Amino acid sequence: MGNEMLRKLSVKENLQNIKKSIQILCDMDQSFIWLCAAKAIVFSLPPYLYLWLSGFILDALTLKQSFKEIFGVTTGVLLICFVMKWLNSTIEMHIYTKMSMLYSRFEFKTAEKMMSMDYARIDSPVVRQIRERMNNDRNWGAGFWGVASC
Repeated sequence: MGNEMLRKLSVKENLQNIKKSIQILCDMDQSFIWLCAAKAIVFSLPPYLYLWLSGFILDALTLKQSFKEIFGVTTGVLLICFVMKWLNSTIEMHIYTKMSMLYSRFEFKTAEKMMSMDYARIDSPVVRQIRERMNNDRNWGAGFWGVASC
């Protein structure tokens, strides 16, 4: 049993586990996945805007554009980045709230399934295989909450 839990999972098994985890998340709360996607997009855009802004400033200085134009574009881009960072933190707050509710639901489902188990067969090889599969499914990589935490 110990060697089975320590074995390295193949890429196919990891992808299947990710798919199962996303299906479980969608069954519990569909908006959670969309919030995670929105957070990823909003989080990744400001660095690109900063790079674009630095290139714009360098080009504007090379072309001797007016300070007023450079200042206006800089202010606009920095304001957009500020709003995106605020939006990112707001989305993250909602994600953490939903994640705590999802965690409670997931633990409740696990406990519910454990209580409905046939305890007369607890030491049977079939139940041992199911327990090993549950441990593998729950402990791969960062586990279920690694996928859930984006």
